[in-house]
Amino acid sequence: MVGRTAYARRTTGDHLLYTDEQAVEDGVLVDIGANVRFLGLPVNRMTRHLFDDLKPFIEAESPLFDGDFGKALASVLRTKCQLAQGSPDNTGEVGDIWRIPPNLWIVKNEVGVGPLCTLRIIEGHNSRRS
Repeated sequence: MVGRTAYARRTTGDHLLYTDEQAVEDGVLVDIGANVRFLGLPVNRMTRHLFDDLKPFIEAESPLFDGDFGKALASVLRTKCQLAQGSPDNTGEVGDIWRIPPNLWIVKNEVGVGPLCTLRIIEGHNSRRS
């Protein structure tokens, strides 16, 4: 399954074969902008499956935000991020994971060139390192 490779991590000396950019282009990940921040970093990616599951709820909330889907999504994600709990073995580096009950995860990942790190929300992540 091509989507699974989108979650591969880069380790010292090895590079991803399937980048976040490619996963967005393929529809495996959704670029949700950077309207939400968690620990000072932008939350800007979400799995397509999770996005599709949340979409009806976000659309139902949109009228509270003058019909702005992006603002409604940001509101829901800010609330979810407040519940996030860090993994005890987080090191402050790419690959750190925070759990959002009941079964969501925020993963610190690299996007672009330079020191930019962003966060990606995925569902059902069950291991420290993929």
